[in-house]
This record gives sequence, structure tokens and C-alpha cells, in this order.
Amino acid sequence: MSRALWLVLVSAAALGLATGCGSSSKCKKACEKMQQCALGDAGAGEAKSSSFNCPFSATCNPKEECQAACYLAADCPAILSKAGAALTPCLQQCATIKTDGGGDKGPGSDGPIKLDKGGPCTPQCGGRVCGPNGCGGNCGGCTPPMFCNTYGQCINNCTPNCAGRQCGGDGCGGSCGSCAPPTVCNTQGQCYNPCSPNCSGKVCGDNGCGGSCGSCTPPLICDPTGQCVTTCTPACSGKQCGPDGCGGSCGSCTPPASCSVGVCGNKTIDTGQICTNQNLCKQPADTCLFMATGAVKGICLTNCNKIGDPCSAPNPGTQFAACGLSDASGHNYCGFYCEILGTSYACPNSFDFDCKALDPTAPTIKLCIPKP
Repeated sequence: MSRALWLVLVSAAALGLATGCGSSSKCKKACEKMQQCALGDAGAGEAKSSSFNCPFSATCNPKEECQAACYLAADCPAILSKAGAALTPCLQQCATIKTDGGGDKGPGSDGPIKLDKGGPCTPQCGGRVCGPNGCGGNCGGCTPPMFCNTYGQCINNCTPNCAGRQCGGDGCGGSCGSCAPPTVCNTQGQCYNPCSPNCSGKVCGDNGCGGSCGSCTPPLICDPTGQCVTTCTPACSGKQCGPDGCGGSCGSCTPPASCSVGVCGNKTIDTGQICTNQNLCKQPADTCLFMATGAVKGICLTNCNKIGDPCSAPNPGTQFAACGLSDASGHNYCGFYCEILGTSYACPNSFDFDCKALDPTAPTIKLCIPKP
């Protein structure tokens, strides 16, 4: 095409532009630039088109003026491809402008700008997750409180608030933290334990709410009842009652029987009378004393303080009692003597006792000993 012919074509097109576009100089200049790009006057190697439609209405409303500014700032490749790093977001921002009349032909409004009559529109969502796609649709949406910016990205316009809060939501869809079990978060954002601890009567062990009632100092350990105990083995073999040697019990007796040396029995035996493992002495100060190893019979004798002290006998005229017996624990007892240096005395019961010398080195001193 000759230079003269080209000038004629441009002048004719300019006449058509002047009558078909609004009076706004910005819209006119944008149409002139877009027409030049479409007709191939912007440089060699660029696409050409045999026809051109001005995208703006006769009135050139505020939205169209905004779009015109976008095209004036863009180069021909961006205009011809209907997209560009700067053109696309610029047009999308213009699409938010509200107008009373029609004629909005920019991206995101009534339709795409058409540089070729009847040409299809290709959505432009490369790298975009929201907002207009340039063809009257959109590239997606954002979940509140997120919103879409002009670059097609979802951003948060909310300021998290965790002041004085340990847990729960931050007011922007995030979290201020979580609570360690068994605690839970209340509506004020504080961690609390809904369980009521129970340490009644306990000094150690679990409080029922994941906490502790205390601990024991070694070598003591905490037993199932919440008490600190020694690590010993209870000794209850052959015992009906009494302590087990570890702070516990081997059992208890049913009244009127009571416990003596691990055996339950009735307190019916008088002082000086025969007692067995199944019976107890009647007097509180008496003990059932066995005078020989392995003996099954003993005698209820009164406790005394010092060897040689006199003791009371049930029958003072015929019986003699004195503090003269000791057990392995060092306790002293009043014994019944049947012979002392040639003088004889009666035993409490002649059928149940023998008169014997317990000490071979003192044969002249004999005691009333229970018969086997």
C-alpha cells in the first residue's frame, strides 16, 4: 500500500471515529490508538485486522473514560491480545465503576472489547483466583473475611485479636491457641478444667482430674488409697487380727471378742488361770504368758515393773506371788511360787499346774507351771 493511499484510509477512519465515539478526548485518543494497532500502524510484525469497532459509547461514561486511560497506557501487543500485566488489572478496576446507562463494553461489564467482528472471548485467569475473567465471568471467589484485590488474589482485611486470650478464635478465622487436655477453652478464650479434683483423705496419687494430690518421699510409695506407705511385705500368716507390720491390718474381731497377739478371743480368764491362743486374760493388766517354747497353754499373769517386787495373789494366805518372770521383750510379770527355800505354797489350780524349778541353778525356788 502506498503512503498516499494509507493517509486517505486513516483520514476516512478518523472521520468515522469522530462521529461514532463520544466527545471525550480521552475516549477519542484511545479509539485512535486501538484502531492504529488493529490496522497495523504501530510497527512491523504486529497482527492486522481488516475491520475495527470502537468499544466506547457516544456519551463515553466514567467507566469508559477509565477504560480509555488503560488502553492509552498499554502497548499494541497487549491491546491486540486483550490482556497484559498492566492492562488486565487496570480494566478490572474500571469494571467496579457503576454507571446509569448502557454502553459499558469493557472487561467485567457487558462484554469484551472486540477488535475483530464476531471474534470469541478467551477468559484471562492466569495466576488469578478471584475477580473478573475479562469475559463477563469471574476467576473464583473468596471465603469471608477474605476479599479479592485488583490483582485477583484473596487477602485478609481483618486484624486478628488475641489480647488476653489463651485459646479459641482470633476473630479472623485463625486461632489464638489450644488447651492441653483435660483443660478446655471457654467463651472468654481461657483454658480451664471442667473436672473437680478430689483429694479428700489422700496425701498422694491421682486427684481424679489428671492432677496430683501430692507425692511420697522415697523409700515411701503411694498406695491405692492415696497414703504414703513403706515398701514392706505384710505379715498376716496365722493371724486373725492386729497389725500386719506395714501400717495395715490383718483383720478385726467381732465384739465381745478382742485381739491379742493376732488372735480373737473373749476376755474371760482370771489372773493365775490357764489361757490358750484362743482366749484372753480378763484383767486389762494381765498377759497370757507361755513359759516354754512350743507350749499351747499359758497363764494369765499381771505385768510388774521391777524383779523382786511383791505382787498380789488371789489367796494371800495360801498363795505367794512376786515379780520374778521376764519375756524375750524385757517385760516383767508376777509369777506364782509354790516353793521358796523349803516353804511351800499352793498353785492357783492343782489340776492344771506343776511345781517346777525354771532355773536349774536355783532348785529351791519353784514356780507354778501349766501342765502340758
